[in-house]
Amino acid sequence: MGISVNHLKFSYGKHPVLKGIEFQLQEGNLVCVLGKNGAGKSTLFRCMLGLLTGYQGEIRVEHENIKDLTQQQMAQKMAYIPQTHRAVYSFPVRDMILMGTTASLKNFENPGPHQREMVERAMEQVKITELADRMVNELSGGEQQLVLIARALAQQTKILVMDEPCSSLDYGNQIRLMQAMKKLAEEGYLVIQSTHNPEHAFLFADQTLALLEGKVAGLGTPQEVLTEELLERMYGIPLKLYEVGKENARVCIPKIV
Repeated sequence: MGISVNHLKFSYGKHPVLKGIEFQLQEGNLVCVLGKNGAGKSTLFRCMLGLLTGYQGEIRVEHENIKDLTQQQMAQKMAYIPQTHRAVYSFPVRDMILMGTTASLKNFENPGPHQREMVERAMEQVKITELADRMVNELSGGEQQLVLIARALAQQTKILVMDEPCSSLDYGNQIRLMQAMKKLAEEGYLVIQSTHNPEHAFLFADQTLALLEGKVAGLGTPQEVLTEELLERMYGIPLKLYEVGKENARVCIPKIV
């Protein structure tokens, strides 16, 4: 169970962005997607979520072609967590997460005890139960991201797609968020997130998907995929990798002349 992408091509007008992308990802993994700006990360995610439909190739979620699924069926299989979310109107955290349960409801049906139980469970999973009655717009950036993740978990889907979730967070919140994502992967979720920080992949990812010039440049463990040579090609600067700690983690440092 998971997601498979087969010979995926997509262009904006005459400008090709994805040029035959192929990969398979399974539940129970935290996958970091890396690539420079314009490499196609966000376009790939929009195709996977069914937001862009004019692509060639095939995307399957749990063995089903996403073009055969309704929006509600897609929401039952895959959840999206954006970089940031600023609501026009603020809501209590519990109500914000409750909005994620609509995928399990019929038209005009109101959330019931089962949906409220899912909300409580989702808050427990990401350890934000104490925030339940706080207003979302009063929370820190890191806390807001955890609320969005809890809302996605309340959808009762096992696949989470996150577009640069750490981009606006300070270092401490980045680590806390990555730890939460790692824990969800260990619980059986497939977490797919894009990042510009190779160290996030080295420290937390089970797999890394590297994109270069609209194609898959590598898929495997971070240690296998993220070589100095590939990172230099991806980002256009000379780099040096250093091993640190006992878990074969690495840090990436630019060679400053």
